[in-house]
Amino acid sequence: GETWNRKPSLTDGSFGNSGWNGKLFFAVSPTNGNVIYACLSNGAWSSDVGKVFKSTDGGDSWTDLTGSVSEFLKCIVIQPDASGKDLAYLFTTSKNGAAAKVYYREYAMSDWADYSTDYPAGMNVNLAMPFFRDSKLRVGGSASVWESPLAEPDFYPVINPWVGKAVYNCT
Repeated sequence: GETWNRKPSLTDGSFGNSGWNGKLFFAVSPTNGNVIYACLSNGAWSSDVGKVFKSTDGGDSWTDLTGSVSEFLKCIVIQPDASGKDLAYLFTTSKNGAAAKVYYREYAMSDWADYSTDYPAGMNVNLAMPFFRDSKLRVGGSASVWESPLAEPDFYPVINPWVGKAVYNCT
């Protein structure tokens, strides 16, 4: 954090649009800090449903992963699969009569697959997060809190140890 460099913006027209008027939601790969996913969750200020992008070089360049998803996008969650590749979950929100949905996309897939079985159609998502210990995907929003098994429940966990301070002087 001592120095900062501006990266190509998802909002400056670099991706064939004239700018975004929505929120950006970022998720970083748990196995590679240079892999970043960006979900442009529009709809609040425009009729644009948003897009999903992926960068493999720390944000220097971006690839459009939106595919055939046409609902109002909200957020994205990443989990490692059994081979250490990213498995992405994309959450949409209910708006203008469109049902909320959940999609997933494995590393080698060319488009998103529906993962919405028993998901509440009227959900306005606040946030979705993985609960890796129990292999669950949890989401909270206007329809309360819901959970589902991860699409791939058997995976190698990523351990990120941390401590509150460098030295504890109390036994």
